[in-house]
Amino acid sequence: MRNRQHLIALFATTMQSAHTLELSVPPAKFRKARQPWPKCSSNMATAPLLLANGTTRRRWAPRPPAEFNVQAKANYVYPIGADLYPFLNPAARIATTQHEWHFSDRIKRFPEFAAPNLRSQNSKVVVDAEVPAGASGVLYALGGIGGGVSLYMDDGFLVYEYNDLAIARVKLRSTERVPAGKVSIEVLTTMSSAKLGAPANLSLLLNGKEIAKGVTPFTPALTFTASETFDVAEDLGSPVTLDYFDRAPFAFNGKVNDVHVTYMP
Repeated sequence: MRNRQHLIALFATTMQSAHTLELSVPPAKFRKARQPWPKCSSNMATAPLLLANGTTRRRWAPRPPAEFNVQAKANYVYPIGADLYPFLNPAARIATTQHEWHFSDRIKRFPEFAAPNLRSQNSKVVVDAEVPAGASGVLYALGGIGGGVSLYMDDGFLVYEYNDLAIARVKLRSTERVPAGKVSIEVLTTMSSAKLGAPANLSLLLNGKEIAKGVTPFTPALTFTASETFDVAEDLGSPVTLDYFDRAPFAFNGKVNDVHVTYMP
């Protein structure tokens, strides 16, 4: 609360100083400094520019459309706006061509665009881990506070959260604490249809037995974030879930031996 009050006071002081500075400049100077915009000649490449001292000089201006088209084609500018195309067709998105991965607990800061699609792809993730009594910490996470997925343990309970762009948070949680020892944890993601943004069916299994399931309201077609990453045994960057927001990166206090990700048909 003290930090918040300090920030508010600092912001107010800054705005007051900026306001005082603005008013300290006589309005007459602004009016006197104003100059009418010069009329551009028909030759856009040599339009005159009026300087403050009243003189003029030639300035560069855009070439006529015909020349622009020639240069645009020569430099592969077209199609203009092509960077928006992946939003309409996610298959055109820059992504890995792999369909299966094995990750150790040494994997940190793996960019989302190079990581497995755990967002809108039929997939199975199998985690081989050694769990202490009352285990806590992240087993793996992809994304951040604005959207992502996280498999973690909290005081012995197993939890999987699908953060749907912070609009919705689907959380699967075990009803009992996971016993200490070696465990096999599975997360299954099955798209409800091939439609863009379709909901995904989620299933959480412990040692081959389903312990929780849920459905997302939708799935982000392109990405969770543009800057967050895939991490094993902790959640670097901004945390995916609010549950361990104040404990991030919430490193796992057990041992993650392997995270096996496979795309399913």
